[in-house]
Amino acid sequence: MRRLHLVAATAVAGCILTFSLIPSDVGIGAGGFAGLTLVLHAAAYFGFAGVLSLYFHETEAGIAEAATISFLFGLAVELAQIPVQGRFATFPDVVANAAGASTVMLDNRAGLVSDVIDLERAVVDVLENLVSP
Repeated sequence: MRRLHLVAATAVAGCILTFSLIPSDVGIGAGGFAGLTLVLHAAAYFGFAGVLSLYFHETEAGIAEAATISFLFGLAVELAQIPVQGRFATFPDVVANAAGASTVMLDNRAGLVSDVIDLERAVVDVLENLVSP
């Protein structure tokens, strides 16, 4: 299951990287969400840190590690935008990325990550029972 979480985290990171580095002249941007770009940043990095936290779920330190990796990835993506036409590395984007990534630690306290893992285990159990004779 951990391998699946790592694959999912890699896919989320790939999506973030792709949409963050598309030059502005391609015409793909925030679309109708232009006023919500900081919210989109926070949501993207919350999602990335959340999937990573499923991979690192064994300890609270692992959740913090997932948030740290997500934040550092966001910082790297912001810096990678500097040479891209029409893209800019901005401090508000970095703050929004950090807010999204760190929210996963608060969410862990609320138990949502545990609920997702419990649901995932229940689905796997049902599928295994369907497959086994």
